[in-house]
Amino acid sequence: MPRPSKLILLPVMLFVAVCLDVGPGVGQQIKPTPKTGVSASETMHELSPLDSSLAPGKLFDKEKCSALLIKDHSTHWNKLPAWLVGTWTSRDEQSEDEGKTAHLEYWAICRIIVGLADKTGQVWSHYTAGEWAQGVDGSRLDCYLGCTESSPSPDEYRSEFESISFQLDGLSHLIQSCSRRLTEDTYYLISPGVVRLKEVHRNYDWRGHQLDSSEREWNLLKSGEFASDLTQTTGDSRPHYPLFVQFLRDNGMTDRIPDAPPAAP
Repeated sequence: MPRPSKLILLPVMLFVAVCLDVGPGVGQQIKPTPKTGVSASETMHELSPLDSSLAPGKLFDKEKCSALLIKDHSTHWNKLPAWLVGTWTSRDEQSEDEGKTAHLEYWAICRIIVGLADKTGQVWSHYTAGEWAQGVDGSRLDCYLGCTESSPSPDEYRSEFESISFQLDGLSHLIQSCSRRLTEDTYYLISPGVVRLKEVHRNYDWRGHQLDSSEREWNLLKSGEFASDLTQTTGDSRPHYPLFVQFLRDNGMTDRIPDAPPAAP
């Protein structure tokens, strides 16, 4: 199972840090639940092919690429369940690669789930498609394409998002590789302060052919409470507060608008 890229651009609501941990850690006492039946990662999917101008060997044009990939640049908002927001940590993992059960490995994970809180305390996640992240040397570019979030039940929360990565030749700016990833994160409330996270990753080439997939599950313990930060900004440095205010007004929730954050000195 490949480790998450340090460059991949995830939804603003999620920050993921994964690192090897050789000592005892929070959550180690909660053992992974054995899997039965067919896992989600065993199911092969195909995507529609990208425009051929984004294929390896073609000259990369960021503006043209954005126009082809992103049709909606607006910010989207979704309710987060109160039991999910905060900081979660764990140290166990059960993974499956290519539909085959892999040996158990132990990693440390810290997942911080945040958003903006309205005046009632309801927390809203937010994301804007079309934001880019660039590697230090400029040869790697990642773009976040979109996200769908839902709560199938009061004790379950699901987030599905898509991203695309380009590896470029540093001199010619030709595309060396183009890969796409679909990620499904599902959180299950086990008890107050304990959730189960199931992650499914599927990787594709530019033609939409699935290259590989992986599945893993984590037991997470709550290690920090949520604190709303109304000074958050989008990937292109726009403040989120005015966007949040507009969203609440547009949806008849003017009475929920929180007070404006203090002006920067």
